[in-house]
Amino acid sequence: YFSNDFAGRLSQKVMQTGLSLRRSVGQLIDAVWYVTVFWISGIGILAGFDVRLMPPLLVWLVAYGIALWIIVPRIKARAAAASEAHSQLTGRIVDSYTNIQTVKLFGHTAREDDYARTGMENQREASFRVMAEVSNMELLITVMNGGLLLGHGALALWLWSLGEVSVGAAAASLALVMRVITMSHWVMFVASEIAENVGQVRDGA
Repeated sequence: YFSNDFAGRLSQKVMQTGLSLRRSVGQLIDAVWYVTVFWISGIGILAGFDVRLMPPLLVWLVAYGIALWIIVPRIKARAAAASEAHSQLTGRIVDSYTNIQTVKLFGHTAREDDYARTGMENQREASFRVMAEVSNMELLITVMNGGLLLGHGALALWLWSLGEVSVGAAAASLALVMRVITMSHWVMFVASEIAENVGQVRDGA
């Protein structure tokens, strides 16, 4: 097994697996506790103002969860492929230097250049696919956040115009929604980071 693989690639997998596992666990604990406390508190505050202010946020929460449920596994799969490509590139570089005498004696410049270039292109394309998936998720979350702000703002203004809620409650609920929107980008970033790290751990395992 070891004679049929790159020593550099194997060492890269060993080195990145433990670090990725530590990062993913730490980020997961941090994000889960923070998001759980904040969202439960936010829903409770909105319910305290007026229960009718809650539907836009609840609909957004369901849509946000579905979006993460669909996109995060795709990021994880592409991150595993990117990790494999990165390990392969590292293996080619490390083994080229390790066996430099053999390369110089029996190799051909054009062949060695093509060999290194192919590894770099594979790694770059795999990284592009990960970033494309992250960009798609960010675009989707941005559209959803715009819908939440518009829907909640319209509902708050309508209830205020009817005299059902005070202007303070409407303003405070809008501020809370804007804070949720700001936090959603951080949660999205953390979720994509966790997915990438888990993909690297799976590749290393």
